[in-house]
Amino acid sequence: MKLRSVVLVAAALLLCGTASGQQKAALDALVGSWKGPVAAGAATLTFVVKFALDAQGQLQGTLAVPEQGGRPLPMADIQFAGNKLDFKIQAVAGEYAATFANGTLDGLWRQGGMPAEGLPVVLKKGEYIAPSYALKLSAESFGLLAGTWNGSLEVPGPQGQITLPLVLRFETNKQGERVAFLDSPAQQATGVPVTDASFTAGKLFVRVEVAQAEYNATLAGGSLTGEFSQGPNSFPLTLTRK
Repeated sequence: MKLRSVVLVAAALLLCGTASGQQKAALDALVGSWKGPVAAGAATLTFVVKFALDAQGQLQGTLAVPEQGGRPLPMADIQFAGNKLDFKIQAVAGEYAATFANGTLDGLWRQGGMPAEGLPVVLKKGEYIAPSYALKLSAESFGLLAGTWNGSLEVPGPQGQITLPLVLRFETNKQGERVAFLDSPAQQATGVPVTDASFTAGKLFVRVEVAQAEYNATLAGGSLTGEFSQGPNSFPLTLTRK
């Protein structure tokens, strides 16, 4: 009887060791960078998720949305067992729950204001490469716009007017393309790509697709004066070159 008990205990230990080995292999496979599209109304965003192990072997991670500035948000309450992953992003009151199988994370993103069933998000391993939106601006037009333009929006808030600084940057990228970006420092969003721009007879048009925003302005005396619109809302916005 004693010998049989010893054999059973040894078998149980062997099974535990196998399960632990499987969990470690799954953790090792999870570590790294993941990316996947998320339908957000008329726009498509990208989730960039990064996992790493700390000095104690505990799973850590961040979530970023490059189209909204790409600021990495730390994960909290990460749970990973039996190929089921769950984590929270407290900064935006969001949660992601997924199944890890065949090198893919297939799950749902839930956040306040969304449908209760959440949004489907499928993540695959790989580094995110930001798309390049080359602007169809002539050399002469780009020369008049190149540089950093600063200004502020005055928008209504629950306790009165809110001042929201905005920065519009016209630059040349490594490929020699003429590009532009919108920054919103107060929202910690930088590098939101301008997807379209035109400049004719001193009139500037800028579109930021991911934010469903447009800026129409006139260049005069070193300033851009016009209207910034987003959805049904429109606000005056004057930008001056830094």
